[in-house]
Parts: sequence; structure tokens; C-alpha cells
Amino acid sequence: MNNANNVLSILKAFDLLELLSRYENGLSLTDLSNNLKWNKATTHRIANTLLARGYITQNEETLKYKMSFKILSLGSKLLNETKFNEIAAPFLKNLLSEINETIHLVFLDGLGVAYIDKLEPKDMPYRMNTYIGKRNPLYSTAVGKIMLAYNYMDNLDEIWAGFDLKSYTPNTIVSIDKMRDELKNILKNGYAYDNEEQELEIICIAAPVFNNLGTVNYAVSVSIPKNRFNKEKEEKVLKYLLKTTLEISQNLGYSPK
Repeated sequence: MNNANNVLSILKAFDLLELLSRYENGLSLTDLSNNLKWNKATTHRIANTLLARGYITQNEETLKYKMSFKILSLGSKLLNETKFNEIAAPFLKNLLSEINETIHLVFLDGLGVAYIDKLEPKDMPYRMNTYIGKRNPLYSTAVGKIMLAYNYMDNLDEIWAGFDLKSYTPNTIVSIDKMRDELKNILKNGYAYDNEEQELEIICIAAPVFNNLGTVNYAVSVSIPKNRFNKEKEEKVLKYLLKTTLEISQNLGYSPK
């Protein structure tokens, strides 16, 4: 596809989103096609692309397309990031004092996660290859797998096709079937592991942060050097990590069921 066609596709995607924003109950493929004056093949292609990226949803019974809440994150991300960091900061500091391991705070950024805060123990002999502003793909980290599980489980095939899959270590999951099983366990347990999948000798445990709508755009992880990881450490980290993410979520207006 040449540059002109790329630009045209982007413009069409915006046209479709702007149209859906005016219809609270959604529109069918035929309605979209008629309103936009496109053929159904083009309409279907643009709609499916936006569906795969999570910016629109489709009702399984009526097949109507509607705007998703994800679109709100685009306009509010810059405004909310600083405020969110301020909300999370005291809880992350408490978590650091309890577990004395490296902590990361990330947000969902397309097909990856972006690191917006990092706390390290002063006596940490080993420094992880992470920094504020760094971006990692969803499939290779515990925080990324949290995002996949809570945002993309229903359209994992489409999302998976968008990854430029790379094995960062021998443990990186590049099989969609294996990942699907992993995500099911994450949704069941409420937390995720990175078993040396992004960086050798590092084990990570991550948990989701829910907003007032029950949406997961942020996650917190704890990274532990493999030589210090044992059952006692795992249980302690899980206890305080889940306590921390629940406290942050509740401060965002989330009410657990």
C-alpha cells in the first residue's frame, strides 16, 4: 500500500469514528456504508481494523458497531497521566518499603506498554534495563500480558497479527495458543507472571489497576532477580502487590464486585 492509500485509510477511519460518535445505540454495517457512501467491502475493512485495535465494539446479537471507551484514553491520556502518577505515588512508595524490589508503573500504549514510573531499592545491586518512557510489546512482559488479558482477550487473533513477534529470551511466548492459555489463567487469578520472558534472570509479577468503569489502562509490576525468587518472596510480593493495585483502583473510583 502506498503513502496516498495509507493516508486515505487513516482519514476513512476517522470518518467512521466521528460518525459512530453521533449514534449512542450504534450502527450496522449497512448503516455505516450508506451514511459514509462507501461500498460494504471498504466499510467492513475499516470497521474491522478499528475493532481489532479496540476503538470500536460490535454487539454479537445485533452486529451493530459502537464506540468503545478506549477512544477516551487518547484525549485524556496526557491530562490524566500526571494526575494518575500523583494518585499512585504514595501507594507505590508503601509497596517498595514492604517488598524492597523494583516496581514499575505502566499504561497501555497501542500494542505495547509505556513505563511512566520506576521505583528501586537503594541497595539494589542489579539494575534492570528499564526507564521512564521506555516501551515494550504486550506479549513479552507481565504488565503487557495484563493488558492483553483485560482488553484484547476477545479479539486476540487480530491483535496477535499486529505484533512483530521477537524472542527476547528463550522463554518469550510467541505462540498464540500458549498465550491464550496464559491469559485465561491471568483472568482467573488476577495477576500475571513474566518468567524471564523479557530479560534473563528477572522474574516479574504484575497486577491490573481498574478505573471507575472497570477498564484496565494501567498496571503495576514487581521485578525480582531470579536468585532471590522463592515461594516466600512470591507470596509476599503477591500479597502487597494486589493490596496496592486494589487501593489505587479504589482511589480511581473502582468498586470490586
